[in-house]
Amino acid sequence: MPHLTLTDYSSTLSGPERHAFLPFPIRCRRREYLFFASTGIDIAHLLSFLLIGFVVAFVARRNEMMASIALALIYAAMAIFGSVYVAVKTADGSLLWRLNWYFADSFAIVIAGTIVRTHRLRATSRRTKPS
Repeated sequence: MPHLTLTDYSSTLSGPERHAFLPFPIRCRRREYLFFASTGIDIAHLLSFLLIGFVVAFVARRNEMMASIALALIYAAMAIFGSVYVAVKTADGSLLWRLNWYFADSFAIVIAGTIVRTHRLRATSRRTKPS
C-alpha cells in the first residue's frame, strides 16, 4: 500500500486548493476556500474549546469556575511556552500572532464555565423559591 505524503496530496490539487487544503474535499470559490482554510478552521477550533469548557464545567459540580479557569490557565501556559519555543527554534517571530487565537480558546473555556455556573444558579434559585 503506497504511503501518501502531504506533498503527494497537494500535487494532485489544482487552482487555489494548492495553497491550502482541508482534510475533506469541498467545491467552492477561491474566496470561500481561503476563508475555510484560514479563519474557518480557527473558528471551529474556538467552538471545540467552548464545548470542552461546557463538559468540564458540567462535570465539576459547585466548582465550575475554578475548574474552567484552571484549565484555561494551563492551556494558556502551554500555548505561550510552545509558541515561544517554536519562535526561538525557527527564528521566526511571525508565528506569535497565533497567540491571539490561543488566548481566545482559553477565554472560550472560561465563558462556557460561566454559562454553566449561571444556569445552575438560576435552576437552584427557582427550586428554593416558594410558589
